Amino acid sequence: MQRIQPAFALALLAALGGAAQAQTQAVEQRTYAGVSVGQSKYKWRNAPAGIANDLCTPGAVECDNKPTGFKLYVGHMLTPSLGVEGIYYNLGDASQRVDLGPPGVLRQDIRLTGFGLSVVGMVPFGPASLSGRIGYAAASAERSDELAGVASDSTKSRGEPVIGVAIGVEVWRNLSARLDWDRVRGRTAAGEKFDADLLSLGMSYRF
Repeated sequence: MQRIQPAFALALLAALGGAAQAQTQAVEQRTYAGVSVGQSKYKWRNAPAGIANDLCTPGAVECDNKPTGFKLYVGHMLTPSLGVEGIYYNLGDASQRVDLGPPGVLRQDIRLTGFGLSVVGMVPFGPASLSGRIGYAAASAERSDELAGVASDSTKSRGEPVIGVAIGVEVWRNLSARLDWDRVRGRTAAGEKFDADLLSLGMSYRF
């Protein structure tokens, strides 16, 4: 009996250690981080009369309201279905060139960047998951105008709502591919209000 007890104690300690390690890993793997790159789309929310909602002035000789954007994010799941996520986003430069005749060509650029914090709700199904986000962002809208070599720049920072959805699929261990859609609002120093959507594809790692 004396010989059995040490062996039993060692086996029990090993089992408890394995369980504790598995529990620790499960907790640690609730944290994740990732990066996504995709296409943004800017559109007015208070478009002036006669101006299309796609941010492009009628008669513009050149317009790009769908630039390349990206985001970096890190999150933590408090439970398997509820968590928080922080984000940095840069939705790229939307620009247009408008020929005003004798004064010359007016070039306008808008870029929206910022930091946001959202509540995340997640529904896992097998190796995939569907999540939704709603939160608030410190959005910074940079507006640049140039006419006949004279440039003027302005930046407007304010709190704006941010929403998003994502579909993730685990591709290897804790590495997942994610397709995201995000919407952030912005406002220029002149009071122009707009929405900016980002449809992006990226990778997320859980640790």
